[in-house]
Amino acid sequence: MQSEFITALSEIGVDVKSALSRMLNKEEMYKKFLRKFREDTNILSLKDVIESSDTFTAEQCEQIFHYAHTVKGVAGNLGLTAVYNESSYISEATRNGIADAADLKAHFSALLEHYNILITVLDKVL
Repeated sequence: MQSEFITALSEIGVDVKSALSRMLNKEEMYKKFLRKFREDTNILSLKDVIESSDTFTAEQCEQIFHYAHTVKGVAGNLGLTAVYNESSYISEATRNGIADAADLKAHFSALLEHYNILITVLDKVL
């Protein structure tokens, strides 16, 4: 029988099986990394940059890329598929230093929605 923790994460689309395999199937280790993710500030920093302007300079695109790329890597390792997909899109969209602000804002809005759902679930099960 699955734990409440695994069931809750699976219900919101987290790829718990692949994440646990990267954690040597140690649920407590996985929980530890999820707690660290919950406390990470990269998404908040990403939000600050994206919401700061209706157009983005090359410097802002570089900042957005950095934050999104970091979130993407961690989300991928933790099986956070929806967060991974949106942060991956944002990362690739800003890789060359130019980006459509409206497009980024829409994808960031989706990222933030998935992130907030995840945090709500983590707050209940961790």
